[in-house]
Amino acid sequence: MKHRFLFIVCLCLAQSALAQRTTQNLATLSGSVKDALTNEPLVGVTVGIQGMNGGVKTDSAGLYVFKNLKPAVYNLQFSLVGYQKKMQFDVQLSNAKPTVLDVFLEAQMTTLGEVSIRAPLFIKPVESPVSLRNIGVTEIKRNPGGNRDISKAIQSLPGVATQVSFRNDIVIRGGAPSENRFYIDGIEIPNINHFSTQGSSGGPVGLINVDFIRDVDFYSGAFPANRGNTLSSVFEFRQKDGRSDKLSSSLTVGSSDFATTLEGPIDAKTTFLASYRYSYLQGLFKLLGLPFLPAYQDYQFKIKHKINSKNELTFIGLGAIDRFKLNYDAEKTESNQYILDYIPVNEQNNYTFGITYRNYRAKGNSLWVISRNYFKNRALKYQDNDPAKTSTIDYLSSEAENKFRFENNTFIGGYKLNLGASAESSAYSTDTKQLFPLGAVQYQSSLSIFKYGLFAQLSKSFLSDKPAFMRALAYEILKEYTKAKKAGEKIAIRLNGTSDVDLVYLLKKYADLDISTLADHIIFYDYSKILQKAIRYQAHPNYVVTFSRSESNQTETETAIKLGINVAAVFSDKLPATYLGAPVVDGDKSDLVMLYNKGVVLGLKAKGRAKKDTSGFVINSK
Repeated sequence: MKHRFLFIVCLCLAQSALAQRTTQNLATLSGSVKDALTNEPLVGVTVGIQGMNGGVKTDSAGLYVFKNLKPAVYNLQFSLVGYQKKMQFDVQLSNAKPTVLDVFLEAQMTTLGEVSIRAPLFIKPVESPVSLRNIGVTEIKRNPGGNRDISKAIQSLPGVATQVSFRNDIVIRGGAPSENRFYIDGIEIPNINHFSTQGSSGGPVGLINVDFIRDVDFYSGAFPANRGNTLSSVFEFRQKDGRSDKLSSSLTVGSSDFATTLEGPIDAKTTFLASYRYSYLQGLFKLLGLPFLPAYQDYQFKIKHKINSKNELTFIGLGAIDRFKLNYDAEKTESNQYILDYIPVNEQNNYTFGITYRNYRAKGNSLWVISRNYFKNRALKYQDNDPAKTSTIDYLSSEAENKFRFENNTFIGGYKLNLGASAESSAYSTDTKQLFPLGAVQYQSSLSIFKYGLFAQLSKSFLSDKPAFMRALAYEILKEYTKAKKAGEKIAIRLNGTSDVDLVYLLKKYADLDISTLADHIIFYDYSKILQKAIRYQAHPNYVVTFSRSESNQTETETAIKLGINVAAVFSDKLPATYLGAPVVDGDKSDLVMLYNKGVVLGLKAKGRAKKDTSGFVINSK
């Protein structure tokens, strides 16, 4: 008996350990969903995983969580009535640490006049609906031969010309590499590569740590107005925020370098994300016996402080230290000797620091950006590669730019207005000395430039789709219902202003909203010249359709009155007591009387040009 008990206990412990191990091998995905314009948490957003049944909804704080998922790459969809659906592709989950994915949804800006029956899979911003391509971080990491290099992943995109394999110059549709603009969290970065060539954005190794990046927006044309001086392309890099729950770190080892990343909370409102990368490329080149030894280091950080739900500060930094030395111990071959005699020793240092302040409002947001970037390039070459002898090349140049930008985004009706101003102070200098057989040449130059600009862009989507409009309408109705329920009131909503569309049917079809479920706090009403519509909804619990009499539907008017349907009619003078046997009520006081009366005529007195009407639209009541 004792042995049997011991066996059962051991079996239970083994099953418990196996279950714990299985759970530990599963992944967790969590994050928040907010309004892209106001930064408000969105409640009730449906978050689904492609290929899996069901999903989760965001809570009152806009948070969602998936637990016990198998480590893999997933596609996620975020949807909410009144907002554009968003697909997040190639989200990689690992059991090493929880994956945090924060998403921002853009509100629908739609009109009913122009519709498209099918909703697009990829939602484009209203400013640049055609030329935008979004790149996920997993797509960058999985790019064949890319070595986690963002620049190499960009080169595989449509419209980007392929350059030599050892450089990351980005050429968009024949433009020069210097014609591209790069932004990280709204702060302009002049260059995204190590060992860059001045006047170009290229280099052999990418500078940005891919572990920082949430996604990238690539504009190949139709550039937004707030991205000035752009001729070829705009790249918008959005960084992740540091973890807010606990401190974590990671180590990444690549073919030419290793990087360490640290992230976590500083306090309850502040998070940080920092990384340092060091190359061992010079060691590999030395083992291979190559005559040149490139070495690079870089750092990157982001500190975000949330003052409150409406205000936040972000401080970012990015820098690189590049050294290009010569390997004098390389094998004394003719080609190696030529390289050693020709190539100078090169040193480059660059950095970009910037701070942004963002303020969110009910219908918009404002962004203030201050940044500084600096680049220093030094090249030295001595006779016989001996520092004790005369220098044959001594080149020193520097570039410094201080930038300021203000942006304001506002929704006005169905329009999005972006306006702002920018200012930039730049200083460039060069000091060059070169020795030629006939003598030395020395050249010094400096240049200071101050630039300023104003920009404005008014955007509206004119190719809206019917389902999206109905989802937006349903969202607004539900929002008003929530307010009315909270206040203990009952409100009236007129669905159609000037059209005669059957919105009750369309709300049910495209937004799955049955307005009869809102009868306790909302009553809907409309006017229609379609008698069949008035008949269809005559018994509806909270949708009252009043038939509108005109000069061309007198027969339908008489039928409506016989059926006990309310009718609206315009009279030339004093309202009669009855019309066609139905009592007349004064509609000029309030047309809401139609909501609580059956079989009556809503009498309206002719006004303005209607007083002179002779078409029969106005009924002569003198």
